[in-house]
Amino acid sequence: MEYGEQNFYKINEFAKIIGKHYNTVDLWFKRLEEKGLHYIQRVANEKVYDDLDVMIGKFILQKREEKWSHDAIHDELAYNHELRPFPDGEEPINEVLDVEKIKRQILEEVQAVTKEAAATELKEIKMEYKKRLEEVQTKYEEVMKRLPDPNESKDREVTNIITKRRIEAQLRQEALNKWEQRPLNDRFIKVGLFSKAEDVNKRDRFIEEYISNHFEERLKQEYSN
Repeated sequence: MEYGEQNFYKINEFAKIIGKHYNTVDLWFKRLEEKGLHYIQRVANEKVYDDLDVMIGKFILQKREEKWSHDAIHDELAYNHELRPFPDGEEPINEVLDVEKIKRQILEEVQAVTKEAAATELKEIKMEYKKRLEEVQTKYEEVMKRLPDPNESKDREVTNIITKRRIEAQLRQEALNKWEQRPLNDRFIKVGLFSKAEDVNKRDRFIEEYISNHFEERLKQEYSN
């Protein structure tokens, strides 16, 4: 929110700007007030933070991440940084140490950090699972591309059967023609004193032998064309 030209923030919004839990940020600035170093402004008896507080808060965050103690940070702020003085007639407030409240604040901060870490880990697990799933899908598609099309395989099988039967029919007709060109005494047998009949068994053997002897060669010719 804004008051005039100055930006003011409530504790929740202010803590998000700093990048820490609001309980932690509130405790940092309470310590500054307790030591009489820096005053937090109030609007309608509610603490509000401005751009100066943002600079101080980010400085404290940086030094805490660098493992500075609170006393060292306070000394550095007192000697080398702009701080807000207390209004005339107002003294630093030394709040009574509330152990249970501090415990709750620490617990809330730990829970918030744990929740954030769990959410990050869950997100990473989901991303890894998605990656593995995509890899499996890709491999599956590659395998399927290498496999013959079932429809094409079936069509090819039907075509082969038709081709074989056509060749057999052609050879059977050729064999029958050649059989009929053979001498009569080779094709007929006596069935009585004065009658003859075609030797059907001999004819059938001749045709089957002809087909068997010429089928492979004729099949190769068919597929080489």
